[in-house]
Amino acid sequence: MENKEITIKLSDILASFVKSACLIVALTILFTGLGGAFGIYRARRATVSTSLTDTIDSLNKDIAVKQAEIEKLKKTNETLTTVNIPYTETRVKHEQELSDSRREYQDNSLYNQIDSFNCGTSRITIGFDIPIPPEAGEDYSNYRNSELMRMVNACTMMSPVPNDMLKDMAKAMGLKNLDEKYIGELVSITNKNNQFVELCVVHPDPEVAKKGCEFLYSKVLEELSSLNPDCQVTKVGSFTGVEVNWAMYQKKTAYEDNTALAEKNLITDQATLNQLNTSVADNQILITAAEAEVKKMQTDLTAAQSKQNQAQQNKSWKRSALKFGILGFAGGLVLSCVLVFIKDFLGGKVRNRNGVSTRYDVPILGVLPGKKKRLFEKTIRRLEGDSLYEDKDIISSVAANVQAVTANESGKVCLIGTVDEKDPALSDLLKALKGKIEFKGNLLSGAQGIKNLESYDQIILVEKRNESRFSAISDEITRIRSLQKNVMGMILL
Repeated sequence: MENKEITIKLSDILASFVKSACLIVALTILFTGLGGAFGIYRARRATVSTSLTDTIDSLNKDIAVKQAEIEKLKKTNETLTTVNIPYTETRVKHEQELSDSRREYQDNSLYNQIDSFNCGTSRITIGFDIPIPPEAGEDYSNYRNSELMRMVNACTMMSPVPNDMLKDMAKAMGLKNLDEKYIGELVSITNKNNQFVELCVVHPDPEVAKKGCEFLYSKVLEELSSLNPDCQVTKVGSFTGVEVNWAMYQKKTAYEDNTALAEKNLITDQATLNQLNTSVADNQILITAAEAEVKKMQTDLTAAQSKQNQAQQNKSWKRSALKFGILGFAGGLVLSCVLVFIKDFLGGKVRNRNGVSTRYDVPILGVLPGKKKRLFEKTIRRLEGDSLYEDKDIISSVAANVQAVTANESGKVCLIGTVDEKDPALSDLLKALKGKIEFKGNLLSGAQGIKNLESYDQIILVEKRNESRFSAISDEITRIRSLQKNVMGMILL
C-alpha cells in the first residue's frame, strides 16, 4: 500500500538516462534526420498546388475519422458479444431454471394446494412431568428446568423430520406417490415457552391430518422414552378441524409475489438479449458500409498522391535541411529525455530500489543483477545504489539476508510476486536458498494464488524490474494484509 511521499532522486534520473543512452541517441538522430527530411520536403512542396495538398489532407483526415469509427464499432461489438450477451444469456438461463422449478413446485406441492382459509389442521400440545431424584436435593428446581429443556430440545430437533420417518408418516396418512420434501412441508414441531411442544400437521382433510399428527406423537414418545424412561408425557391440548392459517396465507402470498417478479424479470432480460443481438447485427452493417467508404477514399488518396509526386519540382534545399535538422536535433534530444523520464518514472513500472522504497514501508532485502548485461553497467549500478560485486556474491548475500530476516520469525515463509517463476534470476535465488523457502507464484492470478498462501504466515515479495507494476504491488500488499499475513520485505530481480 502506497503510504509515503514519492520523491525522485537526481541519481535515479541520471541512471535512467544512462540506461537509455542508445534510445536517446537513436531518437536524436531520428529527429535530426526527420528535421532535415522535412526541410527538403518543405522546400519542394512549395511548388505543389495548394488545392491538391488540401485534397490529400482532407482525404487523410476523412480516412482517419472513418477508421476510428470502424474501430469504435468493432470494440462495441466485441464488448457486446464477449461480456453483455453472455452475461444476459446466463441470467435468462438461471431465471428460466428458477421459473421451471417454481412451476414444478406449484404442480406437485400438496401444501401449496391447501386453502389457507379452510386449512385442515391437527395439533397436539404435549407437556412433560419430570420426576425429581432424591439426590437432586435443594437443586431440584434447576434439575427440573434442565431436564425439561432437554426434553423440549429433543422434540424440536426432530424438525425437519427425517425422510425415513416421512415415508412412514405418508403410509399412516394414506398418501401415495408424494415426494418426501412435499410431505415435510405439512409438518411442524414448535417450542412453546420452553415448557411445551406443539405438534402440527396440515392437510385438506382434517382427519388425514389427524392421522399424521398421531403418528408424529407416537414417534415423539419413542424418542423421549429413549432419553428419559421416567419422564411422563401428557397431552395438554389438541385440536382437529378446519381453521384460517394466516402464516400459510402470508407465505403463499410472498411466494406468488416473488414468482410474478421473477417472471417479469425473465421477460425483461429476454427482451434485453434480443436487443443486444440486434445491436450487434446493426453495428456489423455500419462497419461494412464504413469499410467500403474507406476503400474508396484510399483509392482517391492514391490518385491524388500520384499527381502530387508528378507535380513536385527540384528546388534548393540545403539551407532548409540544415535549419530543420538543427531543430530536429534539439527537439529529438529534449523529447527523447522526456520520453525516457515518463517511461521510467511515470509509467507505473518498477525501475530500481529507490522507486520502491519511496512508495512502500517494506524493506528491500536485495537487488539481484539481471542476466543481460547493459552498456555502462557499473555506472548504472553505482547511480542506483546497487552492489558492484560479482553476480554470484550478490545472490549469496541476498539469500543470506532473507535467511537472517526469517530466522527469528514464527510461522512459515514463502516468496510471491508477479515475476515469472521460470525467471533465471529467481531460479538462482531459489538455489541459493537451498529449498528452505519456496516461491508460491502470483497472488493476483486468482483464487489459486490466494489458496497457495493458506499455510504461510510471513511473505516476501519478489518483483521484476522494468516489468512489475506499482499498482500490482499495491494490490499484492493489500491482499496479503487483508489475509492477516505479514509482508517481511521485497526482493528486486
